[in-house]
Amino acid sequence: MKNSLFLALLPIIGLGVYAAKVNPMSEADLVQANLPKVEKSKTKHQILCFSKPFGFRHNSIEIGETMLRVMGQETGLFEVTFSDDLSNFAPENIKKFDAICFNNNTHIQKGMKDEALRKSLIAYVKNGGGIFAIHSATDGGWPEYIDMIGGNFRGHPWGAGGTWDIS
Repeated sequence: MKNSLFLALLPIIGLGVYAAKVNPMSEADLVQANLPKVEKSKTKHQILCFSKPFGFRHNSIEIGETMLRVMGQETGLFEVTFSDDLSNFAPENIKKFDAICFNNNTHIQKGMKDEALRKSLIAYVKNGGGIFAIHSATDGGWPEYIDMIGGNFRGHPWGAGGTWDIS
């Protein structure tokens, strides 16, 4: 009975897959379709989007960048500088930004080893600079970073690469 049901549904599933490939909605289109209505701002804020992972690289980095780019363009509230250059965290550079987006930066402590850059980042936030984190930006860090972000990733409740029986 289960096999008959599966075979009966197979053409419908195939048609759905075909239709999805024929007319896919791009990630940018999805972001744009779901933007909230906002008032145009007279001030355009400057945001640094830092997306460099120092551990596992999540494929959601690109949609995070797309989301920021489209939201900035459509709302006019901010401009985004996309850069994975750690020198942006030096005191003379970080002050150019109103906020920093940490986008999926697994194990940032492995990449941002320079104590001067770490101190500059923490001072920036203590002095009113904005931050926001996307997904695995909470995966790792040094104690002050973890406090600043508000938590630390401790692992998934399942193991990667396992075999799962779904019945």
